[in-house]
Amino acid sequence: MQENEILNANNSSEKAEKFLVNCPSCGVTLKVSDKNYAFACPNCQHLLGIKKETRIVEEVVLEEQPLEETCPVAATIAADEAAPAIDTPIVAETPIVAETPIMAETPVVGAPVAASAIPAKKKKISKSNRADLIFYCIFLAWPVLQFLVFYVGVNMNSILMSFKKITVGPAPEFEWRIDPFTWEQYGKVFDWLGGPDFRNMIGVTLKSFGITTLAFPLGLLFAYYIFKKLPFWGGFRVILFLPQILSSVVVALIYKNFFVECVPLLFPGTGNLLDPVTGQPFTLLMIYNIWFGFGTSVLMYSNKMSSIDDEIIESAHIDGATGVKEFWHIVLPLTYPTISVFLITGVAQICVNQFNVHQMFQYSADPSTRVLGYWFFIDVAGKFKDLQSVDGAAELPFYAAIGVILTFITIPIALGTRWALERFGPSED
Repeated sequence: MQENEILNANNSSEKAEKFLVNCPSCGVTLKVSDKNYAFACPNCQHLLGIKKETRIVEEVVLEEQPLEETCPVAATIAADEAAPAIDTPIVAETPIVAETPIMAETPVVGAPVAASAIPAKKKKISKSNRADLIFYCIFLAWPVLQFLVFYVGVNMNSILMSFKKITVGPAPEFEWRIDPFTWEQYGKVFDWLGGPDFRNMIGVTLKSFGITTLAFPLGLLFAYYIFKKLPFWGGFRVILFLPQILSSVVVALIYKNFFVECVPLLFPGTGNLLDPVTGQPFTLLMIYNIWFGFGTSVLMYSNKMSSIDDEIIESAHIDGATGVKEFWHIVLPLTYPTISVFLITGVAQICVNQFNVHQMFQYSADPSTRVLGYWFFIDVAGKFKDLQSVDGAAELPFYAAIGVILTFITIPIALGTRWALERFGPSED
């Protein structure tokens, strides 16, 4: 028999109604009659029952017919028509028990469905979700706009300015120059990087960064002291957070006047401690940076420590952990991500960090306290004041080129720092 043979229900001349069903084994769409009893699937040779009546074997050639729009099942796939014929012996005298009876007019789950038969449902956004989405967009619009203008826009303009030439005059003109003039300008940058001024400033910058970085364990200890609510923890918190409440300019002015005016009165003979000849301006500057930076670091560390689950601390105490072991094995690993953020951002902005030099000394800082960030600020600000002078606007592309070169130097250092901290730092597990 052919692969598409069926057993008819009777021999009457009554016209049989055609239906589309799906094989319960392989899911292929099949065309059968309501007078048929059983059918052998031409794809997997599975026998499926349709109706229990008198069975007569008869060859039936199925012809492709268009489906009505209301039919939920797809038309017979082309592979069924092109499949080779396979003889399947079926015993006519023995009733065949249907494994999976299928209702003719009920769509079968998992069957191939025509794309045009069931239209795709569009997800509708509810009014509450739409209102939340509008709120989020409005809430994020202002910070995103600031990021695009003051970070992306400013940095892109600096990169583009390094390839421009400024003509000095009543109205300064900006001209694109990607020619030997541009490469000569970048050559001047490399000459400056090898000069004594840069070596002195990069040395002071690295020394300042090292001192302030080595002081971060003190911030951790103070944060842990506040976290454990040890005696006078509230007073320490006020003392450390107070500089963050006031303006940095006000705090620097108070600190400076204290050592210039008050200390000589309290300790005669000490003189002006901020004087570069008789005093120690760099030492006092580092003390100010450590004290002023304590507020931010202690605040961030203590907030992170307060998020540690109390059950973890209690479990460690039950296992006999002392205060030192609790700090070293529990608090420090769980606070380490915050520490990493401070260190990575510190390395990334090392060339633009002023270390509060301008707040302390304005435009008269001694070379022993000049860092790269301070030099950038006072030089660019000074040049920008007088755009019509030769030493003013004409030098701005030079400073932009320095920024581009230092950026390419700093990025791999920051990425290397991040890799080292993730590779060798303590794990939360």
